Amino acid sequence: MTKTKTIVCEYCNTPNPASSKSCLACGAPIEHLPSAQKPITTAKLPVRPKPEKRPEDELRKVGEKVDKAYFTVLNTYAIAWRTVGEVIAISVAGFITGVAGGATGMGLWGVVGAVFIGIAVGLTQKIFYIVLVSAPGGALLGLGIGAIFWIMGAPGALPFIVTFCAVLGALIGGKRRPVFDHHNWWEKLRPFLGALGGFLFGFLGVLLGLGIQGVISFF
Repeated sequence: MTKTKTIVCEYCNTPNPASSKSCLACGAPIEHLPSAQKPITTAKLPVRPKPEKRPEDELRKVGEKVDKAYFTVLNTYAIAWRTVGEVIAISVAGFITGVAGGATGMGLWGVVGAVFIGIAVGLTQKIFYIVLVSAPGGALLGLGIGAIFWIMGAPGALPFIVTFCAVLGALIGGKRRPVFDHHNWWEKLRPFLGALGGFLFGFLGVLLGLGIQGVISFF
């Protein structure tokens, strides 16, 4: 494929076919030079000046950075408080469940139930004050209901009822966290940390529950 030779008009810089005698754009005569003196056939594009930096643009950028930093700090503060509330909720509810399991001779379920509670708390999203009372309040309610079954001769139902009420309390009124979607690693890690916390405090509760069972058996 051969390139079409062009010659640039010296008046308006418009490329024209080499055979043209006048410019196609402005009509000016085109002087044909010897081949050794032919001008470069490629027209130069005009250089656009860089836009000037305006003071208001710089102030706007500074304002955007300040807003971003402010909301980052605010969000970090809210997440920290919510995490503290979740730790307290898991420790209290898990411990109650462990005590219920140990006192009824179902220590394994006491630990497993506490793990379920930790996962439920880690999967839901609530404000600090509601987190503090949801799962622990459910565990206390389940403890009262389970005590009735214990008196009626079904003590084994106690840890199940406590677990159910605590998990229900953790889930009611909360917004489910889309853990594995667009959240950061901390949000994805929370259910696993909740399960670990539930295991630890559930185990401690089971130890106390076994002691209570021993005292009850003694008398």
